[in-house]
Amino acid sequence: MVDSIETLQARLPFLEGRARLESLNKLADLLHNRDFRLSLELANQAQVLALELGDESNLAESLLNIARAKLRLADYQASELNIKKALAKFQQLGNESGKAVSLITLGNINGLQGQLPKALEYFLQALPMLQTLELQPQKIKCLYNIGNVYGLLGDYATALEYYLQAHKFAQLTNDDTEIHNTSANIGDALHKLQRYNECLEYYQEALGGARRAGIKHIENIVLLNIGEVYILLDCYELALPFVEEGSLLSRELGDRYQEVRSLSLFAQLYNASGELELSRQSYEQGLELSRIVNTPQEEIELQLNFAQQLLKLEDWATAHGVLQQALKLAEDLSVQPEICRAHELLASAYKNLADFRQALKHYEQYHELNQKMLGQKQAMRIEASLIQQEIEKTRQITEAQRIHNEELQNINIELSAINRRNQRLIEQVQHQARHDVLTELPNRRLFEDRLQQTLFQAARSKQTFAVMLIDLDGFKFVNDTFGHDVGDELLVQVAALLKSKLRQSDTVGRLGGDEFSVIVNNLNESQGAAVVAYELLKSLQTEFEIWGHKIYIGASIGISLYPQDGEDIKILQKHADIAMYYVKRNGKNDIRFYSPDSYTAEK
Repeated sequence: MVDSIETLQARLPFLEGRARLESLNKLADLLHNRDFRLSLELANQAQVLALELGDESNLAESLLNIARAKLRLADYQASELNIKKALAKFQQLGNESGKAVSLITLGNINGLQGQLPKALEYFLQALPMLQTLELQPQKIKCLYNIGNVYGLLGDYATALEYYLQAHKFAQLTNDDTEIHNTSANIGDALHKLQRYNECLEYYQEALGGARRAGIKHIENIVLLNIGEVYILLDCYELALPFVEEGSLLSRELGDRYQEVRSLSLFAQLYNASGELELSRQSYEQGLELSRIVNTPQEEIELQLNFAQQLLKLEDWATAHGVLQQALKLAEDLSVQPEICRAHELLASAYKNLADFRQALKHYEQYHELNQKMLGQKQAMRIEASLIQQEIEKTRQITEAQRIHNEELQNINIELSAINRRNQRLIEQVQHQARHDVLTELPNRRLFEDRLQQTLFQAARSKQTFAVMLIDLDGFKFVNDTFGHDVGDELLVQVAALLKSKLRQSDTVGRLGGDEFSVIVNNLNESQGAAVVAYELLKSLQTEFEIWGHKIYIGASIGISLYPQDGEDIKILQKHADIAMYYVKRNGKNDIRFYSPDSYTAEK
């Protein structure tokens, strides 16, 4: 190829003026995926020369290349500043291709900062421009960037659809670089969807492509991805060579983030082979390295993983100390997922340290924040869906001005299909916002709404009702012994069993983990609540058969009554929780009504 990287690098020292400027920009663009630091250096040289020559077109190109390199260096503020300057110049010059690439870069900047609906808006603005210009490489990037947004929103199935479209166009254009890029994207989506065999096939395809093209940073990421999948499949001997090779390549490239990641994977491998001290050392090395390179979010992730391993080793006190550090750092950075996970693990640590008050406090903070995050994610999904509809509508109007009636009719059919899919997504999001994904029972948000309605009705009719908090006994043993898939199926069967034992006027919901809650309406006396509670307890003491396993569990049930135990839903839930913990601490597998005695005992 005439304008290959090697050819341009050989010619560059002998060029001057505009010829040198154009070569600098071409090299900066070509090196973007191979060596983004060198790309930034060349783009800065191009910017200086473009200003000297008064070349607005090449100045815009240099600003674009600077922005893309700054983005790879995670300097989002500088990246956004340069790309907005580039976009303004491309608009002045009427350069549609430059505008489209600038919009894609703006989308990437917003996506990496968590502004997902805004990112989607930029990508969807760029896509029809790229289709009109027939710019296949940029179109491929735009498609898999849209897939990335849906992936970050947790809609991995839709993400996979866009990745497959991008992969198809890459194959049609015989673009090896984009073929392995999109293969890696497809592998990531399949990984999230737990379709591990297909995932490994695409990762292997991406790895081969990255090696052939000499794109080592992609090769590095995919090596560690493959190692991570094999670890999830408990294939530790298969995982080890990929993690080792990825670790060596991380150090060769000076990619500290991937080096930290490889240390975390080594820690998991050592732990699986019983080499606990080496596992601890790997985590500690990863923590130290993350502090040196000032990557606090990676430091938090390592601390949480380290603490999780310590909990498995029953080193409760050390785990508690590590988790307190992780929680403080996460709160300083305001990273909600990590704060939520820290509270969950701290609750487990305090529970094993027999500090049940602190355990309850952290469980409550975990559940509250988890529900808040779910609500935020669902709101972003809806906003993203509405943005997509609005942009599609705008595109339809624009297309109507330049295409024939037959083409317009075809677009209307396509838009109708998209709108139906978006409507289904909105309905699904609305349903998921108020129901537990696994059991389809009301989640905490919907359960508390129904509890509030029940309280209003009971206050008007002067009726009594009961709130029950049910915590499964032995559920952790089931997960640890038979695996999380069996544990999930057990939760589904428990949910169905509880629902079958209650009246239509009653409500059962899953609050999270192995906790369920029940509202029993229209009670004449407390004995009625006791009868229902004992019936539920008896039903949970039966044998569950799951995939050939015979499983026995029990339950600890705490009960509060309206109005004698409280006239506010939070108080009623708290008192049921206190009663439940009393059962937990006094032999489990029983029921308990709330009383001041149980509160005193809990304290």
